[in-house]
Amino acid sequence: MAPIPQHQSNEWVFITTTPTRPRPTKGQRSQMRQRVMREIGYTRRNVQTALFQCPSISSCTSSDITASDSGSSPSPVERQYGSSQSPEFPTSSTHIPSFLASPVVLDRESQRLLHHMFSDAIPSQFQMYKDRWYPICIANSAAFDQMLATYATHIAQYHMQHDLKHFILSNHTKALARVRNDISAMPLGRKRILEGTLSAITALACYSHLQRDMVSWRSHMAAVARLIHESGLSLGALDEKLVTVVKWVDLIGSYALDIAPALGNVNGEVDYIHCPSKTMSQCLNSLDLPAPLLSAFQSLQWTNTQIIPQVSIWSNPVEVDRLIHPLTHHFLSLRYDAYTFGPICSSLRSGALLYLAEFRRMSGVSPVVTEIHVRQLRLSMEALSQTSVPSELTLWLLTVGALEAPTTSDREFFYNRLLLLSQVLEIHSVLCWKQRLKSLIWSDTVFDHKLDITWGLLQV
Repeated sequence: MAPIPQHQSNEWVFITTTPTRPRPTKGQRSQMRQRVMREIGYTRRNVQTALFQCPSISSCTSSDITASDSGSSPSPVERQYGSSQSPEFPTSSTHIPSFLASPVVLDRESQRLLHHMFSDAIPSQFQMYKDRWYPICIANSAAFDQMLATYATHIAQYHMQHDLKHFILSNHTKALARVRNDISAMPLGRKRILEGTLSAITALACYSHLQRDMVSWRSHMAAVARLIHESGLSLGALDEKLVTVVKWVDLIGSYALDIAPALGNVNGEVDYIHCPSKTMSQCLNSLDLPAPLLSAFQSLQWTNTQIIPQVSIWSNPVEVDRLIHPLTHHFLSLRYDAYTFGPICSSLRSGALLYLAEFRRMSGVSPVVTEIHVRQLRLSMEALSQTSVPSELTLWLLTVGALEAPTTSDREFFYNRLLLLSQVLEIHSVLCWKQRLKSLIWSDTVFDHKLDITWGLLQV
């Protein structure tokens, strides 16, 4: 093809080509036209859809856009996330918080994930995204990007065939950049901006926990605590749904590290569970337990008894969490007391936290990291004498340890001791084993399948 003369630059140029393939048939051309028209219609209907709407850009500009103070020293939180501008967000004397970025058009992968998130066929452990995360992330684009990245990560771990690595990395990177920019220009007195930034950093912390990156989880939660402190606002002054999620993320990381939660309990008193003043298990009466630990175990026993008949609870992760979260918080907060009072108390505390692990999975927590609790239970039981603990309690502790043991060494420890104890107690069937466990605390609905598998392994 000859080059276009320069003097004809403003004129039409017609280029003719010779097709190398057969011409499409009439039916094929009709299908192509229909496809193009569908795409045009879809674009026209959705291009103006904005998930992050601001009532008035001009009013937002006058009230919420704040000039960056280049002369002031960065705060600790700002130093953590950096103050340099991302190429995606050009340097400017004014900074629009990410929740004001409007309109935002979702790409196809984001649309597909959102559709999956709100479908009725998703497993129960995914329901927390639409129930808890979506309401607090919809108003902040950084939080929204990270929510989708976390959801995609959860799906990728649940269904190994899904290749979502590029989407996860892209959205996670965008969320980090937007949080960095928000923090570098955020006025501490703006409650709405603070809540948006807190939701984004909390989403980053949840993502770190899902990736088992507890160093990053600590860093993000420290940033959350620092922002709240520097703002001068109390948790009670912030959005209730946001505070619930912040405390929830604080607890899931605290459980993985076996540390006392830094923030308060998510749920108050559970209205239909009233713990009796007397322990339900006689074997605990013979032990000299500190009052806080005994009270916590009584609450665990009574809660377990109350929720067993309520079948509807098991299909509602939020309801399971409403019951289990306060108990988990209670036992984690007793870490110092349990270690101070010796191996019996520490083993009982570790056993209770391991017993709650399966309930926490049902509530949507992923992953439920139990390694540190299994290790502590094993160390405590190795330090116990054979006659210092009632056999029913020993059987229960060995069982919860065996169900959650992550390594071959830990499984061998609990399995060997279970075999010896089952011979002493004349346990010859899994049914007999269950009856023994119920004398202390047990739920067939939750543990039946895992107990059957463990019994089969013990008989090999």
